[in-house]
Amino acid sequence: MTTSLDVSEKLPKGLVEVYSQIHGIAAELSVPLLIVGATARDIILVHGYNAAIERGTKDVDFGIEVQNWEHYEVLRTALIEAGFTPHSKKAHQLDTTDSDGFPWEIDLIPFGGVSDDNDQIAWPPKQDFVMSVLGFDEVYQNAWDVTLTKNPELSVKVASPAGILLLKLIAWTERGREYQGKDAIDIYYVIKHYSKIPEVVDALYEQDYMDAQDNDIMNATAMLLADEVAAIVREKTLTYIKQALLNNDSVLERLKVDITKYTVAGYEEADILIEIIKDRLNGG
Repeated sequence: MTTSLDVSEKLPKGLVEVYSQIHGIAAELSVPLLIVGATARDIILVHGYNAAIERGTKDVDFGIEVQNWEHYEVLRTALIEAGFTPHSKKAHQLDTTDSDGFPWEIDLIPFGGVSDDNDQIAWPPKQDFVMSVLGFDEVYQNAWDVTLTKNPELSVKVASPAGILLLKLIAWTERGREYQGKDAIDIYYVIKHYSKIPEVVDALYEQDYMDAQDNDIMNATAMLLADEVAAIVREKTLTYIKQALLNNDSVLERLKVDITKYTVAGYEEADILIEIIKDRLNGG
């Protein structure tokens, strides 16, 4: 399967400006970046393979691999000195505007040396804001290399579609109800549009996913994506997903209902897709 992509000349100018500025500062400080969230979804599927935009965003989400909190703060301080504005209440958010005056919200989520044994981070100085970064390590290790511009050359790490699905399954279990609808939308979106990628379609046929799912491309895609998640996920992360979601019937039912509520999918379709993912991640 592909692990690289060229979307040069395809992204909005303001988004390229934001990425270029943050990437340049992070590179000077030797801080690895990973693009996650809705912007990762759009870079690969919308701009890379012409999937329809169904949920736009002005949020730009980065995973920041750091050694410690001081390492993270060096990057954050450098960005503020370059003109980014810290959010008054959200410790992980910076705000900026592009050259055309459009606003962007930048989320900087540290992982690596700042997380505990449960992949939780507690923000200093009071450690009163706790966030999970479960799954970030494996998604970073299996990210795609995406070229945003060729002159000057700018290449970034972007969560793969399987990585996006992995993080969205985790996020849906952890976030409040006001955010779970967005996660449900993205879970369905990745399944729906992954087959826009020609290599994916080839894999669906050549690796017998279409045969296994009676030539239903959505079901076959869900099966392939689940297998790709299983190939990258660590045992600790997979155990969490099984306990918190897949093998918890009442919680899994809420996810199916959310997909039905927030997307065009009917309940039967949502039920089949999620049960396929459950079966594959349980080793079926």
